[in-house]
Amino acid sequence: MNNGSLSASPDPHPPSFPVLGIELRFRSGPPPETWLRVLQRILEWNPQLQPTTLYRNSDPQAEEPEPWTESLAPQVAQGLAGSKSFSWMLFRHDNEEQRLTLRRQGDEISASIALPWSGGDPQSSLLDLIERLQDIVPVALGMLFDAYSPEAEVILQGLGGLRDLPALLYLDSAAAAALGEPERLRRAPCPVIDAPGNGVLLVIRENPWGNPTPEQRARTRSVAIYLGITPGNPLKFTFS
Repeated sequence: MNNGSLSASPDPHPPSFPVLGIELRFRSGPPPETWLRVLQRILEWNPQLQPTTLYRNSDPQAEEPEPWTESLAPQVAQGLAGSKSFSWMLFRHDNEEQRLTLRRQGDEISASIALPWSGGDPQSSLLDLIERLQDIVPVALGMLFDAYSPEAEVILQGLGGLRDLPALLYLDSAAAAALGEPERLRRAPCPVIDAPGNGVLLVIRENPWGNPTPEQRARTRSVAIYLGITPGNPLKFTFS
């Protein structure tokens, strides 16, 4: 069983169908009832994510998955609102490729989503999800990628330091402001789209599937250089 949110490195035996990876990062602070609403809204956004099974990743006593019931949702909310590290993975027993992992690590909350993709526009899906969460707690950083490509490494990164770039990168107004003048960000060497929360979406790869082509890698490098990302200098965002 995959006890993480997504693969942190390419799987030698990936599934025969595309699996969409979405990584959402939030600043900590909201109370448990807010995180309960976040969980409910994500499950409403895509009913495929309705879980049947739970794995308590952060519980050293948890050896096996257990059945999920809605009565456990308040425990997820309490864990995300607490002060200790927390991680639970919710998934379907009949398809682990449909999963949602909710974590708290330091001052950052994350929701990691994996979904078999049957069609549609991934960009629109990401923006729709971010929009649905705006009235509950704003998404600070959003990333979309092929869950079985090298770009899945971004799940190990976040507001504290982004060393790699996903196919699609969303920044809310505060995260964008941390990079300097908003107009400069809009001149990045890739399409930049207005997004919910007065944020922006950097379209680094229009088609997220599979390994990047040489041309796509060149664009990614250009955007990384433009944003000031180097091997020893990750992109850092404030939590204010």
